Amino acid sequence: MDIKFNILFNFYASDVGGGKKRLEDFSSFFNNYGGAFFIINENCSFLTNLYPKNKYFVFKKNNFLRLINENWYLNEILENNNLKFYFSYGIPTTKSLFDVSILHISNVLPFSNISNNLFNFKNYLLAERLKKSFKLIDYISAESEFSLNLIQCTKPKIWLPNSCDEILSFKNKSNLKDYAVIIGTQSYKCVDLSINLFHQINSNKKMDLFVVGANNKINNFQYSPNISYLGNLERNDVLSLIGSSRYYISSTKIENSHNSAMEGCYLSEKSIISDIPPHRELLTDFETFSFGSVKYLKATNKNISKKQLVTNEEICHILLRHFNYSV
Repeated sequence: MDIKFNILFNFYASDVGGGKKRLEDFSSFFNNYGGAFFIINENCSFLTNLYPKNKYFVFKKNNFLRLINENWYLNEILENNNLKFYFSYGIPTTKSLFDVSILHISNVLPFSNISNNLFNFKNYLLAERLKKSFKLIDYISAESEFSLNLIQCTKPKIWLPNSCDEILSFKNKSNLKDYAVIIGTQSYKCVDLSINLFHQINSNKKMDLFVVGANNKINNFQYSPNISYLGNLERNDVLSLIGSSRYYISSTKIENSHNSAMEGCYLSEKSIISDIPPHRELLTDFETFSFGSVKYLKATNKNISKKQLVTNEEICHILLRHFNYSV
């Protein structure tokens, strides 16, 4: 099989969330333009049939081997393939093996000391492994200016946001219903604060609230007849839920990017999101207010900065320029 782009993409640990979405986006783009090389785990093996012009190296996830040697699978790949360019999605690099390499920091929590319970030992170890990678790579990329500024590295930095193709093509704005949504239940999402805010804006008690995300991540359940905990949902179901909502609410303390807020602000009638740097990057001409100890931004899709509405095609072209390719 003749592959046009001599680029190896490492998505070994990406089979959920934003990592999986970016893997699928990149797979689609490079399949359309002649193919590239991808490292994936068995949970994403469906891509091999979906995008046959790419070459996929499929490995079983093995956290024990990763502890011993983060890149244990690379030697096997490079023995039989002359690959010059490398993009690693959040995987620390242990050797300098390529002409040009980009390390994408998909999770900035390891570089943040926002609170002791978040900056745990696991994050500390990941941060140390990533820092050791900096001297072995050529570029650092991340999903927001905030994330890039948080990473203390002298290597050139690339803004590589998440694509907006999915929400730009989404059509579900004509059937608004009286409910609010909260997406994500990890501790840093501060679900309890968002629920308290919901009660404040729902003073007439006519709205319902739907909370999406793993229920076992929620520290303090608030039980009420108009609050439903939906657990994890399929991607399209999440977008449909937001697209028919009156309010999208987020009290998150930190984010790698404004991706979740983008979906909320673009699809929901109104959004109330925490006043954190990635959210400010997303918006223009927003209103601010405080509730309790948290500062919030009020927004609709009219407040989204056009600069942030980037397509997958545009993102891949940004990437290709750094590998000295053009299409």
